[in-house]
Amino acid sequence: MSVTINLAGIDRMLSATEVRKRQEEYAMRAAFLMRKYVPCDENTLRASEPLNSNYADGRLIWNTPYAAKQYYVPMSHTTQGTCDHWDEACMKADGKDLIAYAEKLYEGY
Repeated sequence: MSVTINLAGIDRMLSATEVRKRQEEYAMRAAFLMRKYVPCDENTLRASEPLNSNYADGRLIWNTPYAAKQYYVPMSHTTQGTCDHWDEACMKADGKDLIAYAEKLYEGY
């Protein structure tokens, strides 16, 4: 008797290329959902994220001289819906959607 186990789907799913591809897609989706919470006066802070982020590594980066202050120091923001700790606000409001999106990325394996 012999048993053959087909692991082709798992091998594809866990290959470094496939993992990186899914990480990049997920990070781009997270950044897209998160942007509405990032303070926006002249759009410079929001616009800095796509230019500086490394989606394939899962790194979202807001790179302005005042980004850290906007993130860490609670203050009254001029654009409705924006806040400090925008990643936490995004997870609170859109976390279920992000989890569902991640699940879809691995659907079929």
